[in-house]
Order: sequence, then structure tokens, then C-alpha cells
Amino acid sequence: MERTWIESKHIEGISDVETFKKLACHKIISSDIQAEIVKNRQIEVTEADDPRFDKIIWKNYNHHILIRVFLPLIEPSTDQVIGTLEVGYPREYRKHIYEEDIQILKGFVDYLVDILELQKSGFIQKIIHEIKSPIDGILSHASILQRRWSELNPEQIIVKCEDMMVNGYLLRYQAKQVEYFLGKGSF
Repeated sequence: MERTWIESKHIEGISDVETFKKLACHKIISSDIQAEIVKNRQIEVTEADDPRFDKIIWKNYNHHILIRVFLPLIEPSTDQVIGTLEVGYPREYRKHIYEEDIQILKGFVDYLVDILELQKSGFIQKIIHEIKSPIDGILSHASILQRRWSELNPEQIIVKCEDMMVNGYLLRYQAKQVEYFLGKGSF
């Protein structure tokens, strides 16, 4: 990852995203708001006329009508800021960003960083592999039953069905593991 530049990657709600991305590329040593968030590691709700905004972007994309909050994305394992999240809406909708809004966004950022951390550690790839194995087993047994049903005796059919059930239970257990690790359920 390039650590000397800030680039916009995921953008919603702006027309002409590609042009915006080109304009929104800033050196980390600049005084741009994104660079400041990376450096100071703080959540900030900005004023409409904050001097750290890129003037071209501010003018061309009507940012003067927006109220925005910036949150740093801090990777837990390295304690490094790996990006920022910028969220906002027109001031005509609401004049302030409330603490409750910020806490919801902070929860989203924490969740996002956790997912990135899991992806980086290979956990997600391991889980995908562990889930695909029983699915492949179920498909294999179902294929044999479909192709060879008339050749199999009842005992062989029962064994294949039991094998599919074992794979189904394994798949359910692995889904519960994923829920547990993501904090959504219990074993």
C-alpha cells in the first residue's frame, strides 16, 4: 500500500466519480483534510468553509452545502491509519451531525477494519475453503445419487444421504463459527 498518498477508492453520491478520484488524490504531507485525519487520527466534524478542503473539489462538487464527518480507519494489528471514511449530507437536511450519528459511523468503521484485518490474516479465505468443502461433498453425493440411483441398492442410498447430512451439519457448524467470530451469535 502506498503510504505517501491519499486516494479516494469508494465513492457514493457524486457525479463523475473518475474525475473526482483524480482531483481527490493528495500527498499525506499536504494540508488537505484527509491528510490531516490520517496524521491526527481524530474524528472531525468540519465546518463548511474549512480551509483544509481542496478548493477545486469544494467548488465543483458543491461541498459548501454539505456537513461532513471524517473518521480515521485504524488497523488494530499495526495501529496505523490505513484510510479515512468521509460521510455527509446537505445542510438543508440537518444542520448538525449528532454524537449518535458519529457513534453509528464509528461502529461501522470498527466493523470494516475488523473485516479488513480478517481478510489480511487469511481468515476469510480459510473460512471460504472450510465452507466450500462440505458444499462440494453434498454436490458430489447428490450427483452420484442422481446419475446412479437405479444401480444403487437401498443401503448405498442411505449411506449417501447420511454423508450429505453430515456435510450439511458440518456446514451449519461452520456458519455458526463465522457468526461467532463476527460477534453475531454464540456457539
